[in-house]
Amino acid sequence: MGNHEEMMGVYGFNIVQAYENDTPLPLHNIWFSNGGVATLLSYGLVQLKEGKPAKVENYREALKAFKEDIAWMEKLPLYLEFPVIHASGKPVVVSHAPIGTVWGIRHMNAMYDTFFRTAMSSRREPDNDTKIFNIFGHTPVQNGVKIREHFANIDTGCYVEDEEVFGMGKLSAYCVETGKVISVERV
Repeated sequence: MGNHEEMMGVYGFNIVQAYENDTPLPLHNIWFSNGGVATLLSYGLVQLKEGKPAKVENYREALKAFKEDIAWMEKLPLYLEFPVIHASGKPVVVSHAPIGTVWGIRHMNAMYDTFFRTAMSSRREPDNDTKIFNIFGHTPVQNGVKIREHFANIDTGCYVEDEEVFGMGKLSAYCVETGKVISVERV
C-alpha cells in the first residue's frame, strides 16, 4: 500500500458518507489534487460540471465497488519481503516508498508510526549500510530507473502523459535474478 491508496481510504470514506447521507461532496482535500478526481471519474461516482466534480444519479453499483476496493486496499501490506537474496547478498524487500533506512524498527510497536509514515511517503534514499535490497517507487526518476547496490527505484512516472517530460510516462519493473529493467510505454 502507498500514500495514494491511503488517501483513497481516508477521503474516499467522506465520498461514501456524502452519498449515503445525501450531503454535498467534500471537494477540497489533498486526494482530489493527487488523482482522486480521476479515480472517482473512473468509478463513475462523479461527473464534471463546469470543470468541477459533481455527484451522479445512478451511483449504487459504483459506490459498492468503490467501498469494496477501499476495504481490499486497507488490507494491503506495507511491504513484501521475499525469500530471495539479491546479488548484493541482501534480502529483497519491495515497498511503495524507500524503507531501508527504517528497516530495523519495523517490529517495534513504539516506532510503528515512524515506520508507517516512512513506508507511505519517504523520498529519502536508503543508506548504503541498509540490511536489505529495497525495490520501491513513490519518487519518479527522470530518464529511467535508479539502481544502486542496496536499492532500485523503479518509479518512471507512468502517470505522466507526455513522455517527453523528463523521459517519464513508462511503467517499469526490475528483475531481481538478472538485474534487468523492463519498461513499457504508457497506454
